Amino acid sequence: MKEFIPKAWWDALPSFYKTSFYKTSFYKKERPAPISLAYILGPYRGKNNAEIKENIMTAKWYQLKLTQKYKGIFFISPHANTEFLDGAQSDKYFLEGTLELLRRCDMYYKLPGWEKSSGSRGEVKEAQKLGLTELEDEL
Repeated sequence: MKEFIPKAWWDALPSFYKTSFYKTSFYKKERPAPISLAYILGPYRGKNNAEIKENIMTAKWYQLKLTQKYKGIFFISPHANTEFLDGAQSDKYFLEGTLELLRRCDMYYKLPGWEKSSGSRGEVKEAQKLGLTELEDEL
């Protein structure tokens, strides 16, 4: 670390920071075991707020059950990520953002009823184009 910080700055640092840095995994070049990312896709929109809330709660339930069942996989639910954000940005903003989340994942999981959602169908096409693994599990 000393080679990255000018000597005057290093000398001015309290000793606590100097010693605690050397104990970090960053300094030791250690990394935690890799964890896979799985994207949960399914309908978000609904005819009214009650349907939207039901879709969000369904996604959260599956996220919980999948997280409990699969160790070493982190499940990303865009439903939970965008809850209560309707109107904060355009639909295009959220669709592009959630597609970017999907692109960074290793696999995907389709919620029941996914085929009824144009957004979910687009996500499946993108996942297949990227060669992501589909996690098939009937909870």
